[in-house]
Amino acid sequence: MMELDQRRKRRRDEARASTSDPEDQRDQQLLQELEARLRRVQAAKQLVREQLAEVNADAKRIEAIERKEQSRQDQEANRLTRIQLLQAQEAKRQEEAAVRRRQADETRQQQEAAERERQARTVQVRSDAELENLEAFLAEDSAFI
Repeated sequence: MMELDQRRKRRRDEARASTSDPEDQRDQQLLQELEARLRRVQAAKQLVREQLAEVNADAKRIEAIERKEQSRQDQEANRLTRIQLLQAQEAKRQEEAAVRRRQADETRQQQEAAERERQARTVQVRSDAELENLEAFLAEDSAFI
């Protein structure tokens, strides 16, 4: 590309030197100005391409950062959900244990009450038997007297 530009410039210079016509000189000057503008436009286009590449690279980095942050937030939300689930499971386990303890206490109290009642009946039966024996003894004793 540079070689081509140099050849063109050389030809222009040669053409300029060989021509002395004022109109040709104006055309040559206009051509040089247009070529200079073209080079400036091409340089500006290249600068825009480079800046666009930088912007695209920045956008990709930002997207990667946003994805990483979203992933971190998702992991944190999942962690909190797992904690809440474990807490709910623990609360349920504790409630079930409390129910089992209450049922065991009620069963134990019922068994103790039944045992006391059985013992009271046993004592009552013994007392009744002893009373009958005593009455029989007294009846025999008073019959003997």
